[in-house]
Amino acid sequence: MAKLVGFVLGCAAWLYILYEAVAGEAAMYAAKLPTAASKSAFNTLKVIFSIGWTIYPIGFAIAYLCFFDQPAGVLSALAMGALNIIYNLADLVNKGAFGLAVWSAAASDVER
Repeated sequence: MAKLVGFVLGCAAWLYILYEAVAGEAAMYAAKLPTAASKSAFNTLKVIFSIGWTIYPIGFAIAYLCFFDQPAGVLSALAMGALNIIYNLADLVNKGAFGLAVWSAAASDVER
């Protein structure tokens, strides 16, 4: 599959998931959650997903789409380094934000 086609299909799938979380069926069910804490948790995870997962396609675009002269699956050392740095940054943001969200939820449970 061409790199650009795969990128567009992957982004379309991500946008569909984002739509479901923000305005689709998942958002409808989240609106019916019984407690404020569960609604807050859903909204926090929605923000983490919306912002944090945006970093991955940016890394892919920089590494794979900015260097069209390379054969598919072959990256220069510069492109591979950029991809590794951006993906590690994305992992740090996503896992760190998720960990903070879990810690915050646990701390609020202890306070009650």
